[in-house]
Amino acid sequence: MKKLFMILALLCAIVQGALAANTPFVQCSWNETTKSVEKTTVTDKAAIVLPRNDGEWVNLGQAGTVSYYEIMGASAPKTLQIFGEVHLIIDNDATLTLQHIKLEAGNTLHIHPQAGDGTVGKITVSNGSYEGAAGIGSAYDTDCGNLFIHGGDITASGGEYAAGIGGGGGGNGGEITIYAGTVRATGGTIGGPGIGCGKGASTATVNLYGGEIYASYGSALVPTAIAGNELSFGDMRVYRGTGQDSFAALHTSLR
Repeated sequence: MKKLFMILALLCAIVQGALAANTPFVQCSWNETTKSVEKTTVTDKAAIVLPRNDGEWVNLGQAGTVSYYEIMGASAPKTLQIFGEVHLIIDNDATLTLQHIKLEAGNTLHIHPQAGDGTVGKITVSNGSYEGAAGIGSAYDTDCGNLFIHGGDITASGGEYAAGIGGGGGGNGGEITIYAGTVRATGGTIGGPGIGCGKGASTATVNLYGGEIYASYGSALVPTAIAGNELSFGDMRVYRGTGQDSFAALHTSLR
């Protein structure tokens, strides 16, 4: 039975991509005692290298499992859908350009930069096809899963009513944690926030522990850059629109 499972896993890897060497990547955590982000380099995880899959819908992971994938070079699938717990490693020279990363409740996505010096890998998600869906997050009227950003250069914009990162229109935002990197999140038109729950929802846990974060709303009718019921902040810079906000101003304006 064990041998059969290994064969099936290998076949799955062949279908989705090739097994890569153990590319070192950065993993972060929050130290509540020191109030700081701690970074470690992980070297013992073999990831599946994704083929380009340009213009295609690609499923990553499987419910109830932990999976590791790596992006090398330039890749432009239409959509990535996350199942189970997925760790997505972006090589330092890689670019991932797509319209939607579908992350629904019950699933978890970790985005990791490759360890070492070099140009930081980039992810750009611009939702132009899925009405009411977040750039990174859930579809319309669907709750978002959990997202952890450990670094990289990430830009995401949502569709109508949706967050750039978080819930689709009417969907709660799950848990969104940013430890490091540069993150730009723009909500969709008609009231979508940059980060958090979609318009019409009220629940999201947003932890902004580090990095440089640009969050902007998609409509002046609902000027909310970050929307949620639980907000935590660490040593980072948050920009709302074109101006920099202090913690006090940010917290007040985003309630």
